[in-house]
Amino acid sequence: MLVAEHGGVGLLLNAMRRFEGSVHMQESGCGAIGAIAATVPENKAAIIVAGGLHVVCAAMAAFPDNRDFQEYAVSAIQGVVWNLPPLIDAALEAGVEPLLRHAADLGLENAVQQLQRMGI
Repeated sequence: MLVAEHGGVGLLLNAMRRFEGSVHMQESGCGAIGAIAATVPENKAAIIVAGGLHVVCAAMAAFPDNRDFQEYAVSAIQGVVWNLPPLIDAALEAGVEPLLRHAADLGLENAVQQLQRMGI
């Protein structure tokens, strides 16, 4: 069963938008995005189409110095994008590059690895 088929992606992103000031909601949301993207490949496109990468980017910008949250956010990006060229393009259009660089500057190895997978 695809989460996307039942409106789950939209519900998740709406909750993240509604509670944009809650780091706990953003952590939970990013964790869910990463999990549903990694387990069902078709969910990746649904997340991108629904603006999921933009929501993750907004959250990364809102909590730039929260290392724990940044790790969740990078994991969400990894789950959606990994090393797939069309998804990398969507991620770059959403503005992930400077945010991943900042996460890498915080010492997050998963951010360094994702930048490398993206050819940056």
